[in-house]
Amino acid sequence: MSDQEKKMFYDVDGIQIGRDGQKEKTTVAVVGEHRMEVTVDGQLTMELVCTPSHLPELVLGHLVSEGIIRTAEEIRRMDITEDGSRAAVELTGTDGQGRREKIRAYAGLTRLPAASWEPAWVFGMSDLFREDTPLHRMTRSTHSCYLAREGQLLFQCEDIGRHNAMDKVIGYCAAHHLNPGMCMVFTSGRIPTDMAVKAIRAGIPVIASKETPTRDAVLLAEQYGLVLIGRAKGDRMIQFTGRE
Repeated sequence: MSDQEKKMFYDVDGIQIGRDGQKEKTTVAVVGEHRMEVTVDGQLTMELVCTPSHLPELVLGHLVSEGIIRTAEEIRRMDITEDGSRAAVELTGTDGQGRREKIRAYAGLTRLPAASWEPAWVFGMSDLFREDTPLHRMTRSTHSCYLAREGQLLFQCEDIGRHNAMDKVIGYCAAHHLNPGMCMVFTSGRIPTDMAVKAIRAGIPVIASKETPTRDAVLLAEQYGLVLIGRAKGDRMIQFTGRE
């Protein structure tokens, strides 16, 4: 575990209580909450509660998934304080206010091209998920996301929120100029509509999870061509959308 990862959790005392009423003092590793204010062109745009890892990817991915920008090239400059409590972003162009506010609901979504993917790639991500991530292994309090292309892992991260973890992989994809249409994401959390929207806005055509999507997420994915896969664990998975 890196020094940065060690700073993300704390030992907290508690009392373990058994069904039989027996009590025992214990110490538990719990994850800490990192808070970061993000200004865009001088205007406070978001306040994020996250883990203090991959913060540039988080900010970039959040801007993409909220529809404020489409590519990393729309950022002229990003400065993050040493303690990670504040990030200042300057955008290119002069359209100001309209680009500092996120797009509401499903505005700006376009249908994704047909995805090319193999079930073996999803099972491979599921196998990697079972190996766990460092902070979750210590605290059992984080979600993780995996970004892959043709079955090859490109990036993995974790955060206290599944939305933040998703934004981090989107930010990594944008920062490294990867073709999102060739990528897929495996997430540890359930997939409601707001998670599906993030994938669609980022142009990532396949999202998979060990959990089950909501009905509304399935309907949205059908409408916009997102391949939605749930209950991907062990030797089984369910493909909810994108069926031929």
